[in-house]
Amino acid sequence: MAVSLLVVVAAVGLLISLSSRHESGIKGVVRCAAPVTSCRLSPVTAVVYVVLDPVVFNPFGPPAEPYKQLLTDGSGHFQVVLPPGTYWIAAEKRENSIFASDEFAKVAVQSGIMTEITLDLDLHLPQ
Repeated sequence: MAVSLLVVVAAVGLLISLSSRHESGIKGVVRCAAPVTSCRLSPVTAVVYVVLDPVVFNPFGPPAEPYKQLLTDGSGHFQVVLPPGTYWIAAEKRENSIFASDEFAKVAVQSGIMTEITLDLDLHLPQ
């Protein structure tokens, strides 16, 4: 009886592990670049933009229709589920902020893997 129960438990565990879906996407953190001390005066809550095509990132005119747009938590952490493919990702401290990524970072997402990235915010002044 005990052996039968053990076999059933092992079989159910194997089925659950085989059938569980491993998500793919991007997870990471947005932080203030080391030399920009004024950026660290408030929490690093940031808007993260994910786009499908390489474009020039302009924090004063962010993409009007990004593929995905999300907000980090108060510590700058974020996670977004995406199908495998190539994406470009950038962030700004808040909308129309003077603290933003220098450019979009290219990220390759593989099936079943959460690709990790760190985005540094630098000082950007309007032109």
